[in-house]
Amino acid sequence: MRRLTGIPSLLDYGWMSPLLQTCDGPFLNVSEDVFMYLHRGDVKSLVLELQSEFPGSELVWEVFNDLWLKKPLKGLVNFKMRKELHLGKDATFHFGIRESREMEAWTPGITFANILILSE
Repeated sequence: MRRLTGIPSLLDYGWMSPLLQTCDGPFLNVSEDVFMYLHRGDVKSLVLELQSEFPGSELVWEVFNDLWLKKPLKGLVNFKMRKELHLGKDATFHFGIRESREMEAWTPGITFANILILSE
């Protein structure tokens, strides 16, 4: 098992080639506390690139419901991020999904497998 951390930018896909040269797939990509900070177009592009470069692999990721990205709930999220989590004013969530199977519509070959709901 190989754990890849500390990538300068997840959206700079150059990190994929060295991994593919040193490891055989399939791969398990675990992305925690990542996608919600990215914009929808960046998330979609990244997921499609992962699917293309790592066929047959799985992606486990933390999902944020997009209802929290709309007023007045977005204000509550931003307040918590600043006051309770002590994050800067520019830290905000940009991406969420409404329905678990939403990503399946992005391209053929993406299959939703399971959902696990966690709460604090």
